[in-house]
Amino acid sequence: MSRILMVSHELSVTGAPNSLLRHARYLCEAGHDVEVWTFLDGPLRVRYEEAGLAPRVVEDSRMAVKAAFEAEVLPYDLIVCNTIRTYRAVDVLQRYGVPVVWFVRETLLLDEDYWMNPDFAHVFRDFGNLYTVTDYSASVIRNYNQNVRIIRNAVPDAFRSFSKPSGHVRFGYIGSYIAAKGVDLLLEAFAKMREMHPSAVLVLAGEPTVEWGRALKERYADAPGVCWAGIVQAEAKERFFDSIDVLCVPSLDEPCGLTVFEGLMYGKAVITTDRTGANYGVTPECGCVVRAGSVDALLDALVELSDVDRVAGMGGAARESYLACGVPEFERSAVLKMLADNIGRKPVVKSRLGSDKVPFFHEDRSLAGHRRFYLGGVKVLSVKGRGVMRR
Repeated sequence: MSRILMVSHELSVTGAPNSLLRHARYLCEAGHDVEVWTFLDGPLRVRYEEAGLAPRVVEDSRMAVKAAFEAEVLPYDLIVCNTIRTYRAVDVLQRYGVPVVWFVRETLLLDEDYWMNPDFAHVFRDFGNLYTVTDYSASVIRNYNQNVRIIRNAVPDAFRSFSKPSGHVRFGYIGSYIAAKGVDLLLEAFAKMREMHPSAVLVLAGEPTVEWGRALKERYADAPGVCWAGIVQAEAKERFFDSIDVLCVPSLDEPCGLTVFEGLMYGKAVITTDRTGANYGVTPECGCVVRAGSVDALLDALVELSDVDRVAGMGGAARESYLACGVPEFERSAVLKMLADNIGRKPVVKSRLGSDKVPFFHEDRSLAGHRRFYLGGVKVLSVKGRGVMRR
């Protein structure tokens, strides 16, 4: 039995903390002792506790991480840090002779942070034991650090039966209402597509949490054929997938995109983009992969999959694709191999220990996309956008 520490940046009900929870469960089921730290508490704590884990809240600072680690009585055999937001913990914990695995699940944020946060960059560029979730995210990481391996994501199989076909194709979207998800482009493409197919429906699940999303929902609140389903979880999520025939994942930049696997798992055709990491599960037999950021490409895919009979015939191929690449068994085996590969592996530390002091030049960002740049404590520039893209 190994003793393993897992560090999460937060416990929100989102992809990265959920993935860490799956990994923790695999390790617990294999008989290992897992402890979890988090920088920010959240609603996902309930599911961690249901798994027999009690996450400890630790301040996101080098000093706090150092104090918490040195207060532990029993030694750890492996440390797993999740997302680039745990870089301060990585910086500290790699110095205790315990193997540290760092899961980097971001793409767009990695581009931004590497160029705009020197404190992060100096830890990241020399770290020798990175893991990520798809070939796409690995290709982004390798722009800055070649030391990366892949453990692909998975989703549990909740399939019961194929839903009954309707007389018209029903498209769906589930996820956040933020610019990087491309949902505005989907709505624009659907509006054009519906001029050709007036019976088509687009069901959107989720609720906007930032101003950009609220403005988008207000703009399309009464758009013909557009249905706003609100937040869907548990049985409501099953009903959402039963109510659609084609899942749309139009992301502009997404390291994985677990909703792709959910769509395939439920036997749905999928439309996604060449910048969605999970697109390797979408074959011509079960959907389309289009150019990210293109309304015309999305429109062509919506029109192509507006044939009811054709889409109905894609359900079996979608399930087969999920069973071939998206089931938890593959992820579980890879996580246990990660443990075996790293036990006893001493970290090689090349970077100096960073400082929690705010650098003279720094940036703050909001979820709405506002970016504010400071010299010392004085704001010198404020812009709105998705960030620095160097690829």
